[in-house]
Amino acid sequence: GGDLSRIDFACIERAVRRHDRYALEVWDDFLHHLAHGIGIVTMCYNPRVVVLGTIAIHMQDLIWPKLEGLVRQFAWKQACRNLLVRPTQLGGTIGDLGALALALPAGTGQG
Repeated sequence: GGDLSRIDFACIERAVRRHDRYALEVWDDFLHHLAHGIGIVTMCYNPRVVVLGTIAIHMQDLIWPKLEGLVRQFAWKQACRNLLVRPTQLGGTIGDLGALALALPAGTGQG
C-alpha cells in the first residue's frame, strides 16, 4: 500500500488509460456519481443543456458517450428527451471564469 493522499485525478486518468483494474472501478464510480448529480439537476430544474467543465474538457474520450447513457438512468425519460450534456466551449479558462463569477458581488451588474 502506498500513500493514498498522493493520488490525484491525473494519476487516476493515467491509470484508467493503462486499463488498471482499480482505477477503472474508481472511474466508473466517479461517472456514476456525476450522472446521478446531473440526473437530480435534470429532475429538479429540467434544463435543456448541462455544461461540464475541466474534467469533461480534458478527458472527453473517457466520458462520452457513457455519461449520457448513465444520466438517463437517473432522470425520467421525458426530462431527458431534449437534454444535452456537453463539455464547455470555454476551454481551459472555465476555472478562472467560474472563480471570477463567484468573486463578483451578486446583483451589482458586474457578474
